[in-house]
Amino acid sequence: MRWMLAILLRRHLPGIAVLSALVAAAGATVLPSYARTYQTDAARAAAVEMAARNGASLVLYGRLEPPGTAAAMYLWEMGAFITIGVAVAAVLMGCGSPAAWSPTAPPSSHARPGSHRAP
Repeated sequence: MRWMLAILLRRHLPGIAVLSALVAAAGATVLPSYARTYQTDAARAAAVEMAARNGASLVLYGRLEPPGTAAAMYLWEMGAFITIGVAVAAVLMGCGSPAAWSPTAPPSSHARPGSHRAP
């Protein structure tokens, strides 16, 4: 099992590094805007309550205790986006392997249409 993890990390390390850098850059640019937008406890409490009344927000983000801080609100929202992104990436990676298409079919069945020759 450890060797599989080592192979996966070696194969996907550049993508993971780029994704981590993008998330860090997003945090560095977006977090100050959260602090400017929600400067008071009352503004943050109002935003948290508005999100708590919306069912879709509860499903995507979960609950955040009022009044919250700008950093907590940012992490709360980014956590949901990262979770959704990981789920989409997992589905795309799973669909990318021929074994996921048809585990019982031989590899030759994935040939291009029209390239099959009759025996």
